[in-house]
Amino acid sequence: MRNRYFFYTLLIFLLILSISFLGAYFYLELKSSDGLPPLSKNGSVSNIKLQSLEPNQIISLPLEIKGEARVLGNVLNIEIKDNQDEVIFKDIFLAKSDNPERKFGDFLYSLGAIPGAVAGEKITLNLFWEHPKDNSRQDFISLPLIVNETNSEFGVFFPKKGSACSETFPLYRTFSQNEATPTKAISFLISGYLSKKEIASEFYSNLPKDIRLIYLDLKDNTATISLNKDIFLGLEDDSCRVSSIHSQIENTLFQFEGIKKVVITH
Repeated sequence: MRNRYFFYTLLIFLLILSISFLGAYFYLELKSSDGLPPLSKNGSVSNIKLQSLEPNQIISLPLEIKGEARVLGNVLNIEIKDNQDEVIFKDIFLAKSDNPERKFGDFLYSLGAIPGAVAGEKITLNLFWEHPKDNSRQDFISLPLIVNETNSEFGVFFPKKGSACSETFPLYRTFSQNEATPTKAISFLISGYLSKKEIASEFYSNLPKDIRLIYLDLKDNTATISLNKDIFLGLEDDSCRVSSIHSQIENTLFQFEGIKKVVITH
């Protein structure tokens, strides 16, 4: 009788334990049904797999970042730091991932230029996704790379605090050889990008922040750039800023062979 009582007690205990395990399993399944991929365990990167790069690899531009991922909303974050651990580039992009079924999907991100990177020096590529609850970085990959010295550099010209009205200075950007073009240079100039180090050195831009390039035409040694607005509107009484804007645009273009005159239109 006592053995039978013990047997039934053990059976009930095992039944309760099984139900608890099943409940925990289905709870986790329901939690994952909101699109969140399973989190990494013990620091391992389980949801992002980088396939195209190796640590300390010498890279040329354009840089192709290739792999597969299963992340929330298919959204991946990319961040690049220079050899001073300063963020010089960041962006988000999509992986072709089916989150509801938690399948891995391919991703490919191509980077034709790295603002602030110096040829021959190290950079750090960080890849991750952000958890929606606390914006914590998940599946964090950090990869040291070396920028190939054969990449092209050109100057983007900016004034510096205390300089003369028409005086601007080149801040060099690294590009692939086929992307080191006048159009690309002007695009980076009007973006107004300056690194923290450059800002600390008191560089700034006199170009309006809300302008964009419509087209750039090269003909008979003349570069004609068309912008979405009149960048000199309202500056009739600020000849110094007008002179600085001309200097930024003209010096950025004059470094390219064959350009001897610049016309700015809108």
